[in-house]
Amino acid sequence: MKLIYNLFVILVVSAVPLLAEVAETFDVEAGRLAGVASKVAVDVIAHGTDSLGVWLATGRGVNYSFDNGAHWSVNNSASGLPSDNLSAIFSIGRRVWIASNHNDYIQGQLMTLSDGLSYSDDDGLTWTTLDFGPNGLNIPYVIGGDRTIFDITGHYDPGFLNNRVDDTTDWLFAAAFAGGLLASQDGGIHWRRIFASRVDSIQYYLPNEPPSLRNRYFSCVADTSHGDSIFLWAGTASGVFQYVFAPPRNKLYSHWIHDIALCDTCSTGGGSRLYIAGETGVSLGSAAGGPIVSRFAVDGLPVSGPRAASILSVGDRLFVGTVNPNTGGSTGLYVSDDRGESFAQRIGPWATGVGRVVSDFAQMNGRIYAAVQVAGLFVSADTGQFWSGVALDLYFSEPALRTANALTVFEDTLLVGTDSGLITLALDGDGNILSATHDDFPDTDSTSTRIVRVKVQRFENATVPGTYDSTIVWTVNRPRTVSGRPMVGRRNASGGWTYLRRGIDVYDVSFFSDTVFAVGATAIWFSPRGQEMTNFFSARQYVNDDPDSTVIDNLDQDSVTVMEVRQDTVIFGTSDGIAISHNRGRTFKIYRANTDTLSADFVVNHSYLNSFGGLAGDFIPALAVQYREADSVARIWAGARPAGFGGQGISVGDYYPGGVLRWETVYDADFAWNFEFVGDTILSASNRGLLLNEGPLDSLNTVWGTVDFTDVSSGQVLVAPGTPVYSVGLVDSTLWVGTDDGIVRLNRSDLGKQELFQRVDSAAAAGEVYAFPVPFRPGQGQVVDFHFTVETAGNVTLEVYDFAMNLVATPIDNVAYAAGIYPAQGAQGVTWDGRNDKGDLVAVGIYYFKVEIDSGEPRWGKLAVIP
Repeated sequence: MKLIYNLFVILVVSAVPLLAEVAETFDVEAGRLAGVASKVAVDVIAHGTDSLGVWLATGRGVNYSFDNGAHWSVNNSASGLPSDNLSAIFSIGRRVWIASNHNDYIQGQLMTLSDGLSYSDDDGLTWTTLDFGPNGLNIPYVIGGDRTIFDITGHYDPGFLNNRVDDTTDWLFAAAFAGGLLASQDGGIHWRRIFASRVDSIQYYLPNEPPSLRNRYFSCVADTSHGDSIFLWAGTASGVFQYVFAPPRNKLYSHWIHDIALCDTCSTGGGSRLYIAGETGVSLGSAAGGPIVSRFAVDGLPVSGPRAASILSVGDRLFVGTVNPNTGGSTGLYVSDDRGESFAQRIGPWATGVGRVVSDFAQMNGRIYAAVQVAGLFVSADTGQFWSGVALDLYFSEPALRTANALTVFEDTLLVGTDSGLITLALDGDGNILSATHDDFPDTDSTSTRIVRVKVQRFENATVPGTYDSTIVWTVNRPRTVSGRPMVGRRNASGGWTYLRRGIDVYDVSFFSDTVFAVGATAIWFSPRGQEMTNFFSARQYVNDDPDSTVIDNLDQDSVTVMEVRQDTVIFGTSDGIAISHNRGRTFKIYRANTDTLSADFVVNHSYLNSFGGLAGDFIPALAVQYREADSVARIWAGARPAGFGGQGISVGDYYPGGVLRWETVYDADFAWNFEFVGDTILSASNRGLLLNEGPLDSLNTVWGTVDFTDVSSGQVLVAPGTPVYSVGLVDSTLWVGTDDGIVRLNRSDLGKQELFQRVDSAAAAGEVYAFPVPFRPGQGQVVDFHFTVETAGNVTLEVYDFAMNLVATPIDNVAYAAGIYPAQGAQGVTWDGRNDKGDLVAVGIYYFKVEIDSGEPRWGKLAVIP
């Protein structure tokens, strides 16, 4: 565990651009802090409620200007932020979000502790900090050590929740190290942690269990180039996770499936049109498989609850019996004339209300029959325009026999499942009843009287195709009283009934050749001889539809509610979706419902290994989306470093025909902290400077240049070549670049027109000395720069001491300095490489430095060395 812990520590300290310690002297304009807050900006964004300005996230607060840098304002802990050290900033609408952190000693070590998230709706005048504690949002592991939020992204989508009239979705995501991936769908009012898989979520419920590399998030970016769906790309210490969120109308949105209908004449994709009646509405798909979409109250289904209890397809017309899920009462019959795209209510003579649920349909001799619980049996001779009751009371006096729960047709016979057994109606061509018989099922310890499903199993004549030797009627029964037991009834061709599956809740029966299936609350059973169904059937989905590969899903834990068979196609409706097989049940494709719109419909992990090295490494500190042509999907850029596997580099993900995403590493001399795009030009903030590509991408042959920070009009070098760059952002026609030695403003169309913005206090006293960056990493080749003021010319000595006050190094040894501020603007200051006087790297820890000047008292500063 120690090796893993050390890896986590390395990831923590290496994941953030090191922030400057600067003098805490500010100008004050109109009661607000003003001026450049810091020499280092870790992020740059455009934001403004009325006009657009440039906003910088720094180690001394948020810095912003609405006049292209002529005047600056600063918000920090003195103006409402929890602390000054910012790690992320993001703008959406009129709201700007920041993530802040503070330092504290934990068990003798200097640690960075997350403050969480804060936002402002009035350009920084006031700030609100979210309460992630038990009295607020109650999301643990967001505040505290190792939980820095490194990135924030989002998207305002007015049409995502397209299953309702109020369809606005205000997405927000935050990537937190050891805090996981946080998400909000209402603009930040409510948040929760989301996961790539259920296994990943377990770690947050185990005590003292450090999050895995998969749960260590560093970067995130929203991608809106995929139609109505939103993609979230999230960078972790285990590669890039691709979260896909589909809107409700674009997917299966019902868990519990009540009924299935097929339309052979309106085939799509080589298979019959598939209609699904579910607990949240109607879903449309194809028996051949593929996408499933859903329809709701916004499409004409009842507002009081679009639960679909039954469904029938007659050509292009679709009939749906609906139920109010809150009361259980009927909300009426709804009809679609455009294959389920839109619906209108048809008022039947049974009207609506408690118990009057249209529970089943049947079609016979051009007539449509509807089984309406309590109200009885109804028929329409004009495809559902007008309905009339079938006068069962002329034949049966018992009220329970005048109900209708289930229907099926065989030749000239209509079978009706009622609350008191099975009615068989022989009809002529005009729909007149020629005879009516009743099979009674009493409620006993082995039988039940109420029939909820009726099916007919036909045995085809082997010598005369299309004719049948015999038939068997099957019923699914439920008790009406406590005396009965659920069962399946079988009536043989020779007469008489056999009771099967007694005491087991069966929802449906169906047949494949001579084999009968019973589906229920606990399993799928079958019998090849029509006897007691004791054989267990497992419907499974395999990798690549290969039964010799790994099982990735099955129905073993589902309640199976309905079954349909068409030739070699087998379809199961369940308590959690649909399963379709095209090879006689050998393999299935299982479609699960996802009604949690804040949970991704699927997640793909792109790593160094599964991209075959196309993704340079698994530790992803930066991600960006490059939008190109209006109708094309976006290109994905990633800055990558090694974690479990790989190396460092800049990688790009492109979609190829067929929707395949391929990764390619186009730079391997460093990695990226940030990206920006100006037309087809790619700008990348890296430790080697601001990289630029204007040409084709060709793996490691891709040509990259480096932007020189030299003002062409004056010839002045603003920032030394090779200075690290941590951020780059485009605001209107201006590029802003956050370097290790100041913020540079560049003209978008002429990169030679530049201006440097630095935090230099000309009024600072000699005692205001500081080092930059703090902390720093000498083991990775980094140096620390010393800043001080010489008020009167004299000799200067600078010494570095360890925590025990032992002299370690002397970077300046009695050197003459003129009066001034050091280092001068644009110049390189005195540095220390973290080695002692013997040339050895010093140990990790806290160090002090002393500046002695002939003309004044010694001044002390502090710095930290990290791995």
